[in-house]
Amino acid sequence: MEHETAGDPVTRLLKAMGYSLRVNHKKLAGASHPRRDDQFRNITDLRERCAADNVPVISVDTRSHQ
Repeated sequence: MEHETAGDPVTRLLKAMGYSLRVNHKKLAGASHPRRDDQFRNITDLRERCAADNVPVISVDTRSHQ
């Protein structure tokens, strides 16, 4: 069963509730940590060792908000 709608009903409902569309702006990163490459090599090594041992890996990406 199909229903036709005029415009975007979700946008209209959100606007009626006081929400507005926002653009996600990418923020510029600060100075790189001097041992950043070492950190990523260590993470890669750990991930590969876990994969070889059939150990599940959970990846979490964190960012500080300033």
